[in-house]
Amino acid sequence: MRKPVRLRLSRIKGFRLQELSRAVNGLPAVRVARPGMWGNYAAVRCGTLTGEPAVAAFRRWIEDEASDAWKGVAKVNLRGRNLACFCRLDAPCHADVLLEMANAPICEAIEPTRAA
Repeated sequence: MRKPVRLRLSRIKGFRLQELSRAVNGLPAVRVARPGMWGNYAAVRCGTLTGEPAVAAFRRWIEDEASDAWKGVAKVNLRGRNLACFCRLDAPCHADVLLEMANAPICEAIEPTRAA
């Protein structure tokens, strides 16, 4: 299975997210920037819009405040898809948190038992 990755959105005329995404690894992409359902609004609430503090605020929101229903919808809609935001690819981004959450194993691995 191909691993989903983070992509960078562009406002350049002619930019086509789905074409870029399919060229990278054959997977479809989802836009996760603000405004939109998957944008990092936790950073706005905390007053830190960029960098590691913004990503940390988003991760805290996911872990402490996001409803199980929201997380379930996120997993259904984002799992197996590339995620695109305006953050530089070499910079921290909330899309990395979403990729991690959406593509985490669905259940715990079970170790095989040995016959005694």
